Amino acid sequence: MPLSLAVVTTVAAFMANVISPLPPLAVLGYALSLGVVSAFISSTVFVGALHVVFSKESKVEHRPPLRFPALSQHIVNVQKKQQVGVILVTVLISGLAIYGAASLETDFDLADFVNEDMEIMGVRDDLTSSYESAGWKVIHLLMEPVEGEEAIPGDLDLLSELRNFQFDLKSNNDVVGTNFRIPSPAYEGPYPLIRDAILRNESLGNAHNMEVFAGEVYPIERSESINLGAFFADLAGNDSVADPLTGETWDDRLAQTVHLNGNQIIHLRHEIRVEASTSVESSRVVNNFVGILGSVDDSGTLKYQLKEHAALHVTGDLVMLETVLTGLTITQIESTAISLIVSFLVLFLLTRRIMPAIIVLFPVGIASLWVVGSMALIGLKWNVLTVMVTALTLGIGIDYSIHMWRRFEVELEKRGDHWGALREALDTTGVALMLSALTTMAGFAVLLFSPMPIIQDFGLITAITVLFSLLLAIMVLPVLVELSARGQETVTEEDSV
Repeated sequence: MPLSLAVVTTVAAFMANVISPLPPLAVLGYALSLGVVSAFISSTVFVGALHVVFSKESKVEHRPPLRFPALSQHIVNVQKKQQVGVILVTVLISGLAIYGAASLETDFDLADFVNEDMEIMGVRDDLTSSYESAGWKVIHLLMEPVEGEEAIPGDLDLLSELRNFQFDLKSNNDVVGTNFRIPSPAYEGPYPLIRDAILRNESLGNAHNMEVFAGEVYPIERSESINLGAFFADLAGNDSVADPLTGETWDDRLAQTVHLNGNQIIHLRHEIRVEASTSVESSRVVNNFVGILGSVDDSGTLKYQLKEHAALHVTGDLVMLETVLTGLTITQIESTAISLIVSFLVLFLLTRRIMPAIIVLFPVGIASLWVVGSMALIGLKWNVLTVMVTALTLGIGIDYSIHMWRRFEVELEKRGDHWGALREALDTTGVALMLSALTTMAGFAVLLFSPMPIIQDFGLITAITVLFSLLLAIMVLPVLVELSARGQETVTEEDSV
């Protein structure tokens, strides 16, 4: 029964990662669940059959089980005399853990996956320190026709909003080139293409009622209309050099920026260079950029002004990175909540009692807090692996709580003595859990020899998870179980009277 409960709750905790928006985490949830079920079947069926076979073939000398009576008695004495102290210390450490958890950041970089001593990391650091452009990243702004339309109107309103977007970029210090006395944002898009083409060929601008004044594009005669689609169509097929540095032609620049169907504008593409060297900076840059664009309901913003012209989409590597960071946070919260709820329901259905279900889950939830607090203490951050630590703590730690609780129940039925039952539970199941925890911790500690820092962090924090789960199952759970049993007996006695 304890193994069955442990398997169901552990699988539930691991399967909670399936709801993650990040496919690798969902796959890991499936793999861990399959491993737990396979281990359960192997240990109950195959190992049991082997034990029977070998027991029949040879008479094995009976040896007493391994016990630590002195240690068990010492633990029971502490729990018996310092029940309030044990609970207060647990609450105090949990409070400190919550404080530490609030300071954790979600961050990862190439250095998380590659050892800093490798030559490639030295080259990367040299590039970053020697060339400012090494920290530049790209954000793309895509424009497509609004729903129900086939093209983007290339009228005066579109030109006006593209010019306003240029002004917004000038005031955004995250954009490359805006930190000079005269800001010049480094980006490629339809507006820089129009401006550069008119500066190079003034007659082209005159033919389409546009001119460059004070470095910006304006209509020559405001009472007359303009057609940006026709302007772009005149640049198509122009093989003269537009950028002497890169050798790109006007047709090359047009193909990278505008998608035309005849004189109709189908899509527009902006490529904005920004400065962001870490994932934390990337998150800030993306959020600021999205805030500048606003929404279709936010008056005065680009999306609002162009809601009748085009639908705007922000994308690029930085945006995908921000999506991953957001997905990690969502995964952690949702998987932990699902693990707790499913584990409680399983325990309640099988025990038909609310209090045992709460008591078994309480140390595991506290272990999750302690693990997160220890991450802050040793300087770890949330990344693609450590973000699963809370769900993993529930999956791994609940086994220890279930086994200790079930053993106490069995011993209490036999003896009728709370402290005697606790001592026997610690001296038998407690010793087995200690040995199990040591082997599990050793298994995860092997990951510390990995050349990948992210794997090292995962091995360390998982080993700490096992340690805290064992400690709470042995020290705190028995106190809660004993108090619950004593309270239940008190209620029974009062009812009988």
